[in-house]
Amino acid sequence: MRIASLAAPMQSAVSGLANRTILFERGEYIFATFGIFAGLAAMAGGSIAGWLLLARGTPVLETAAILAIVLIGHVVPARVFLLPWRFQALRTHPRVVLRTIEFASWGGMAAIAAVLGAYTLVSDISMLGLTDIAACAGTLAHAIGRLGCLSFGCCFGRPTSLPVGIRYENPMSKAARQARLQGVPIHPVPLYEALYNVALFLFLIALTLGGAREGAPTAFYLVLYGVGRFGLESLRYSTESDKMGPLLRNQWLSLAMIVPGLVLLPQHGSAPTLVAPDPWELLALVPVLVASSFIVFLAYSIHRRELGRW
Repeated sequence: MRIASLAAPMQSAVSGLANRTILFERGEYIFATFGIFAGLAAMAGGSIAGWLLLARGTPVLETAAILAIVLIGHVVPARVFLLPWRFQALRTHPRVVLRTIEFASWGGMAAIAAVLGAYTLVSDISMLGLTDIAACAGTLAHAIGRLGCLSFGCCFGRPTSLPVGIRYENPMSKAARQARLQGVPIHPVPLYEALYNVALFLFLIALTLGGAREGAPTAFYLVLYGVGRFGLESLRYSTESDKMGPLLRNQWLSLAMIVPGLVLLPQHGSAPTLVAPDPWELLALVPVLVASSFIVFLAYSIHRRELGRW
């Protein structure tokens, strides 16, 4: 009885967020609630990454620069990533496709990896040392960002009869607009992934602060996130265009994460030395984090004339 009394308010809160698609409107511009969570994700992930970079002895200016580049720079690749799968529509209706607002976390991850790879050429931190930081910070950011997905109605799940199902009553949500699932109980897949990422973040940050060898957080992230994402994709709403042979596109990408993670797991190495940064160094990062987070908010929030279009 007590569990039921606690579950009802939680279900109500989740449903309320799921149907809060639009934050506000100004003239022909629509601001989606998604942007709030994207901005918060950038702030939280950037703060964790900044602390860890400084703790490893990275100069403040270099830390600020890499945070700004990663936080702002991931937006374009996250958008461009899906274009190859829109090739036919891009040929026939290029303007419509290019004006469509859709982001893929895989594109953002690839962009971050590319930036970190370039930074290793001018820094004293190895690629694995940087990806360890990105894995810790990224899982927290990803968890918050998935709440934005929940509010927007994207990355939505398949219909379900289980009590965990949520209903998108708002016709503006993507689940209602694109899949005609308005009022149908569906799996809240973004919420599942958010909770999974929170647990993964706690595990990875404990590893990092507990003196794990360099590369261990990266290896565990690749394996655990890959396995979790592979399973969650089976609950996600999909169409024939999402399939590549026997598996979904995102399941293949999940497997592509798991394999290198399994290769890295048995590797050996020493633990990096972490020294708590000076508070003034952390304070110096605040303007960069605030400005970058605001730009991310705008990128993920602004729609023009109709939801889903620039």
